[in-house]
Amino acid sequence: MKYFRQQLASLLLIILFVTSCGITKQYSVAEKASVSAENERFALFLTEKEQNTPLQFNGSLVAQTSENEQTPHVNANLFFVPSEGISLSVRPIPFVEAATIYVMPNQIIVFDKINRYFFSTSYSELSKKIGFEVSYSSIESIIFARYLFSKSIGREKWKYENGAFSYYTGFNNGLSVSYIMDKQLAKPYALQIKQKENSLGILQISYNSYQQTQWGLLPQTLSIELIGNKKPITISLNFNSIRHSNQATKHITPPTTTSYTKLTFEQLSKYINQFTY
Repeated sequence: MKYFRQQLASLLLIILFVTSCGITKQYSVAEKASVSAENERFALFLTEKEQNTPLQFNGSLVAQTSENEQTPHVNANLFFVPSEGISLSVRPIPFVEAATIYVMPNQIIVFDKINRYFFSTSYSELSKKIGFEVSYSSIESIIFARYLFSKSIGREKWKYENGAFSYYTGFNNGLSVSYIMDKQLAKPYALQIKQKENSLGILQISYNSYQQTQWGLLPQTLSIELIGNKKPITISLNFNSIRHSNQATKHITPPTTTSYTKLTFEQLSKYINQFTY
């Protein structure tokens, strides 16, 4: 139970700051390439088509802190319906759903199904709390390694420096968003989001491997790290299978909250602090 609570707290903390068919081929990733080749791959990445098929990802999840405290791997199932929603279900024991995160176009809802708590927030409220802008499309883009911004922010807005493509936003005194491209694919190896005036990263998403499916190239293993936290936390997701799902719409629909106790932001922070500090 302690390990599950640590994992749940880690998941909740990641959400607060973000804001994861068979395999025909697996690619390993590398960090460096020639500038001209990287420019070409980055340009292709900016014009990649969006995913339009309801999918189910099956795999595992593990949380780890900078002190090498690691929770056991648990089963994780992710359901996705394009532009409609995402759900991530955590099952420490087969067929026992312990927690589910619902990422909807208008809100995020987290259910702790063991302790019967739930937390919900709009994107505008979440953006104000964490200090940078979050939207449904940005979370979807992070999970599927797609371009984070609208196509209106083209290649000319990005500056190549220190092996990465960086763009500076104007939200909340400015953030830098950087992509480090994979050596062989038109996909990122890592995505970093930093405060403009502070070199300490807010978020780093690493795409450790990709898999080629009939629906295109999708992340197989990704890690989401909170670098700026007092006790940095990394959530790693490994998807060993992806398939089309006719039931995805059912799984992205949140249950009623009548039998759950709602947590405020302040209560959620205290709940998280029990396991992360």
